[in-house]
Amino acid sequence: MRKKGALSTLEASLEELKDDLLAGKQGCTFECQSILLGTLMKNMAARGIFRSREGSYFQGMSVTQAVQSVEAITSPDVSWHKKSSDYYHGCKFSLSDVTSTYARSSMNVATPFGLKELDRKVIT
Repeated sequence: MRKKGALSTLEASLEELKDDLLAGKQGCTFECQSILLGTLMKNMAARGIFRSREGSYFQGMSVTQAVQSVEAITSPDVSWHKKSSDYYHGCKFSLSDVTSTYARSSMNVATPFGLKELDRKVIT
């Protein structure tokens, strides 16, 4: 159950991040939030993190694979952030930092099982 709990925690964290970007709670402007949300979604799709028909993001992945996939999420290059805009305030939001924190937290939930146990596929 801890393995599924770890995956559920990771999935809930990604959902919350998507919701926060949609609601304007993360990022500094509409453009910033839109770029970050699109980057997050494209990163998730590229790493096989998507909601299956059964409702899980991590279909066929072990906890280790899921964590590695989430840790591999990258932020866009910040060069698109223009300091000339009136509402620019030096946004330092980083998808990479946030998703790495989520990955570490989910590993803490599952670690008592050890890596051998984590490497077994959880959801088929």
